Parts: sequence; structure tokens; C-alpha cells
Amino acid sequence: MRELIIRRAKWLWEYLDSLMLALIGLVMALTWAVFPAPHRDALIEVNGTLSGWVIYRDQSFIGRIINRHAALLFSVEGVTGRFWNPAVGPGTAVRIFERTGVPVQFWRERSYRSHRIDGSGEKTYGLTVDGNVIESLDNCLAAEQAGTRYLMPPVGLALLGLAAYRWRRQRRLAQSSPSV
Repeated sequence: MRELIIRRAKWLWEYLDSLMLALIGLVMALTWAVFPAPHRDALIEVNGTLSGWVIYRDQSFIGRIINRHAALLFSVEGVTGRFWNPAVGPGTAVRIFERTGVPVQFWRERSYRSHRIDGSGEKTYGLTVDGNVIESLDNCLAAEQAGTRYLMPPVGLALLGLAAYRWRRQRRLAQSSPSV
């Protein structure tokens, strides 16, 4: 029984990289179905006054290892939660959000289905601050569509192909090497 467990663990270890590549590739290939870009009619417009912002740096173990970039989280008076927009980062925050009390406009999903940054940071689409369009809603949605439909699936299929190649290669090596 112990020998069987050891053999299975060894097999899993030998093929783990191929299995992980295949899993990541499958998720990426199906991104358009699993994590689709929102449609314009699934968004609600938010108009309000900027009440503050803070730079959030990922302090998790994985975030520190991969040196994940920081995000800028901002809040709006009278609206629950905090928000982030890919067009505004820590380097551009002072220029875009010069002071609190300026009018802001953005769009958010009716039912937010993604992971929230720091527990409450919700992604926004399009951004206008004090009458200046920082990112138009149409450009933001077009970029989301391009990423989920035209960029991620080919990368996912390439990872699936690499996983299949590595799996076959590992099997050939296992069959050609003598058992100990």
C-alpha cells in the first residue's frame, strides 16, 4: 500500500507542471466565457464628489514575491465602497485627483463578480474627473473585449499545446528509462 502511495505521489510530481500548465491554459482559453468583459447595458453610471484616495500596495506573500504593482483606490461621497480604474495609478494620482471635492463620473457593474482589491476595491469603467475625460467608457470596454476575446484565448491555447508537449515528453522519458 505504501509503495502504491509513493508511486502515485511520484507520478503526480512528475506531471504536475503539465497539469498546472493545462489548467492555466484552459482558464485562459475560456476567459471570454468565464470572465467576460461587461456589456454597456450591464453597467450603472456613478456621478459624485471625490471624497479621498489611497494607494494600496499588495502585502500578501504572493504579491511581495511577484512585486505586484500598487493600485489607487478612491472613494466617492454617498457611494458605498472604494473603486479603482486602470487609467489612474500611483504615479498619476496627484495629477488626476488634485484635490478632494471634485466631481467624478464612472461606470460600475450592477453585480460585481470579480475579486475586490483589499476587500472593497471595485473596478470601474471609464473615468471623468472635474470635466476632464481620463478614459472614455467606449475605449475601456473595447480594451476589455480585446483582452478577453483576442489576447487571452490564443495564449491559453499555446499553454495547452505546451502542456501536451511536456506531458508526451515526460511519458517518453518515463518509458525509455529503466525502472528502479
